[in-house]
Amino acid sequence: MQRVSVVVMLGLLGFAGLANAQAAESGDPVSGRWMGDPGLSETSRSALTFDLVFDGNSRVSGSVTGPGPATFRTGSFDRATGALRLEVDVGDTGSTALFPFESSAVGGMVTGRVNGNGHTGTFRLTRAGA
Repeated sequence: MQRVSVVVMLGLLGFAGLANAQAAESGDPVSGRWMGDPGLSETSRSALTFDLVFDGNSRVSGSVTGPGPATFRTGSFDRATGALRLEVDVGDTGSTALFPFESSAVGGMVTGRVNGNGHTGTFRLTRAGA
């Protein structure tokens, strides 16, 4: 059951064309649509999309879309280090589990680790239009 939760969650990680162009022009390294593939291994991966909004200071809000139920909870970005942290509640079978995504955002790419339900996986995201 835990593996099912992790796989469903990992299938989850999401503003489209104009928002991406505006964000890039304004020097916003986070706002926009990010698509990627988290997983427990290099061969067991799932597609997901984050739509993120950066407030210009440190707060990140947004949504997540994937093959299973998930709710974007909170996020933060450190402009000085490029550290991006996202928290997603993943639910299946009537309960939810918090999964923190810890990563670095550099040049339209995000790579990092995700933890939850006693498992650790990796993910990579690419900003749409990057």
